[in-house]
Amino acid sequence: VQTCALPIWAMLTELAKYLRKLRIDKGQRLKDMADILDISSANLSAVENGKRKPQYKMMEDIISKYHLNDEEQ
Repeated sequence: VQTCALPIWAMLTELAKYLRKLRIDKGQRLKDMADILDISSANLSAVENGKRKPQYKMMEDIISKYHLNDEEQ
């Protein structure tokens, strides 16, 4: 069993930063990424701001739709 040194809130903060960076690096507005992921802009904004935990399907969609490799996942 592998343990993680970071508390859950720290992992969510890192994920939030990563999603925002990914979106900006792709030149996308919040609405653009939300449309690609088939979620609301409000939902994506809440995830990016660390106010909401992303759903598993959202994470799967980000990996597949943005063609992330193992290192980026």
